[in-house]
Amino acid sequence: MNKKFASLLVGLLVVLCLGISITNAQSPDTSIEEKTSLSVNEFRQAPLESAKYIFNDYFTEIMKTGDRDGEPLLGFTINNIDISSPDRIKASVILDYGNDFGPLPAIEYSIVQVLDRYQVQKQICSVDMDVRSPNYKTVKCTPDFVVDKHSITAKF
Repeated sequence: MNKKFASLLVGLLVVLCLGISITNAQSPDTSIEEKTSLSVNEFRQAPLESAKYIFNDYFTEIMKTGDRDGEPLLGFTINNIDISSPDRIKASVILDYGNDFGPLPAIEYSIVQVLDRYQVQKQICSVDMDVRSPNYKTVKCTPDFVVDKHSITAKF
């Protein structure tokens, strides 16, 4: 009887450890940028195709999050991918948030190397949508920000 009980406890311990390991591997702390990144070796084998893949995967993943951070992204168009500098791959992206905002201007996004991976560089963008403003539909973006668990601080 004691052997069966001990075996049962060992079995439960193994299942518990596996559950914790799987949960940690799927940690929600992994950013979208990290989830949609590629290794340096993968990226360098086919830079243009890799850049298309990373940008597409990144914006598709944002669409899956819904309206978690404001208006939901409904679609996107990636234009003019520039791979001339391996340190900063750039693309012009038009984001679609629906008819409430009308057509938005293209925004430049970059892919950069972070440690041993290439990923989209996180940035915060502001689009002036005040039709009376002399800066109507101008875009200001900054990668210079600090994110903590409860707030985001940006410097424009």
